[in-house]
Amino acid sequence: MWIGYLLVELSGAFAGGVSAAQQTAIDKAVKTLNKITEQQPYQLWHYRMNLAKTAFIGCAQWSSKPSKSDLVAVINQFSGISTTVLNSSVAMTIFNGETWDASGDACRAYLAANLAAWESAEA
Repeated sequence: MWIGYLLVELSGAFAGGVSAAQQTAIDKAVKTLNKITEQQPYQLWHYRMNLAKTAFIGCAQWSSKPSKSDLVAVINQFSGISTTVLNSSVAMTIFNGETWDASGDACRAYLAANLAAWESAEA
């Protein structure tokens, strides 16, 4: 089992950001990778998109660390977008750590360094 955070960056075919339908398909797809039983809410797949809708960070408990090929396969299954397009348009980063806290720390450090892409300016 592994619980942690991942970053998925979308480019190429998704350079203008994902549509609402694509976002729903990606969410449903990634949820299928989270096959743990007897889950607590914090273990379930949850995510947020960046402001441009060209990347998302998510967290869940997984039976094993997800791979890009796992991700591409399920997004293809739910969206119909070809694996060729997905392989060239999707980059995935695992925020590694031996513990959930360490993965979270790495994710928070990324967010702090890239704040403008994820948070709108306060009015």
